[in-house]
Amino acid sequence: MRKMILLFLIAVLFSVLYTACDTIDLTPAPEVEVSWFDPVGWHVQDTTTIAFINQIDFHVMNYVDAIVREMAIDFRSINSGDIVASNYTTGLGIQLSGGTEG
Repeated sequence: MRKMILLFLIAVLFSVLYTACDTIDLTPAPEVEVSWFDPVGWHVQDTTTIAFINQIDFHVMNYVDAIVREMAIDFRSINSGDIVASNYTTGLGIQLSGGTEG
């Protein structure tokens, strides 16, 4: 009888461990920092519809692979520095390698 109870408890323990490990995501969310972009800013007219960026440097902070899905652009006034237009987004789809620790 004790062997039956012991086997039952072991089975319950393994099922709880399997369920707990299956539902918990052990991979943290990626932390990505933009360390440089060129040009930092440029003068545009009201009729400008295209913005060219030569280079963007990313730094992955926590060694997790990441995908940069989109970029948001804000337009500021040269005179006051206030945002005159925002919420312009463009899709990127850039895959960043997290590298290896150590």
